[in-house]
Amino acid sequence: MLGTRITSFAFGFACASGISMYKLKEEIWSSHKILADQCAATEARLSKLEMTMSKQ
Repeated sequence: MLGTRITSFAFGFACASGISMYKLKEEIWSSHKILADQCAATEARLSKLEMTMSKQ
């Protein structure tokens, strides 16, 4: 009986851990995409500013 409970607990814990790691990976990639987009926008603004400054 104890073996069944331990096995059941271990299986449930493994499933919950797997799901949480998958969700965490998705959140990390979405945050990375947001930051990459912000960096690209900042780089574009900086390039535009540098072009304006070099023309003066």
